[in-house]
Amino acid sequence: MLFTALGTLQSAWASARLDDRKTGARELRQALAAYMDQANKLSVPFYQGLLAEIEAQDDAEGALTRIDEALALAQQTGEHWTDAFLHRLRGEISAQARSGECGADRGCVSHRNRRRPTAKGTEF
Repeated sequence: MLFTALGTLQSAWASARLDDRKTGARELRQALAAYMDQANKLSVPFYQGLLAEIEAQDDAEGALTRIDEALALAQQTGEHWTDAFLHRLRGEISAQARSGECGADRGCVSHRNRRRPTAKGTEF
């Protein structure tokens, strides 16, 4: 059951990133809820961060709340390997929200500004 649930989470995230963001986000929320209903907490902060990243495109405040929940769960469980990812994501969303870059038509946490590896190093 554990690996099936984790596979469903990964599939929903991929769907949100590659296909229909809104449908994929809904599927990811449902998959995450089902995973947690089985009393699983392993990697939940990570998946909450992935979901927040997707949700930030429409609701920056909701995404920031989800990140705070993920950090609180990481503190409770001692699973801190996602802390840097969550703090970076919170910083990006906060900065973009303050600058007015977030919104349904413009997105938030844009991947166009992320570093891409190249043969010569890293480029923007």
